[in-house]
Amino acid sequence: MGSEGTLGIVTRAVVRLHSKPIDSVVSLIAIQTFDAVRQVAKSLDQLAGGPCALEVMWGEYYSSVVATAQIANAPLATDYEYYLLVEWFDRGCITGIEQSLGALMEEGKIIDATIAQSERQASEIWAIRDGVEFVSEDLGGAGVGYDISLPVSSMEGYVNGVTQRLKEADSRSRCIAFGHLGDGNLHLITSAQDQVDVDRAVYEPLREFNGSISAEHGIGSKKKPFLKISRTELEIEMMRSLKHWIDPKMILNPGKIF
Repeated sequence: MGSEGTLGIVTRAVVRLHSKPIDSVVSLIAIQTFDAVRQVAKSLDQLAGGPCALEVMWGEYYSSVVATAQIANAPLATDYEYYLLVEWFDRGCITGIEQSLGALMEEGKIIDATIAQSERQASEIWAIRDGVEFVSEDLGGAGVGYDISLPVSSMEGYVNGVTQRLKEADSRSRCIAFGHLGDGNLHLITSAQDQVDVDRAVYEPLREFNGSISAEHGIGSKKKPFLKISRTELEIEMMRSLKHWIDPKMILNPGKIF
């Protein structure tokens, strides 16, 4: 028995287990423009029943992990603007995947690409995507992470805008991005020191892009002051009314949001 958020009551949890794929296909792709990232992702999304993972890394994220983790033989060079990590569960479709990557390269949408030839190589590619701790180390151990969501079509403009705002406040600031193209979830790691100013620089532009201040990690007390950015006054009032109706004694996470 427990509570979730401001309204939910958890009485049981049902877990469904799936067998681990015996042989998947993992590819890392280098791309120079975000428009091309979107076009390539759309093309690959139609292959082999669709990928099980579709991750994007900005160039600075990839190069930061490779340099800080001292990866001597990185799967791709570190001088590209974007990197797309794609995984499919069915290796039986690898011929079609190779043909599609080749065609996209001929069209100039892909600059370079590699397909893991072993489980070890696949793990090494994923280790770069999961190397958040190395980015934080690169930022002097003071990296601050953010979890937001917005339309994929708005990601490039949003990241550029946040980066500019941070640099205007402190020219030494860095904003390093990566995310999930499948659901519009974007993660930022910043190096700026003033937490309040950084929060505003990250959250306030989301209103313009019809984004949300939270994706995977909920609102909580930290994001509470910024809830109005992604929810209207009417929506918040409806939440408050539901809260008082369902939980009149305010015993579920009291004070967190209401």
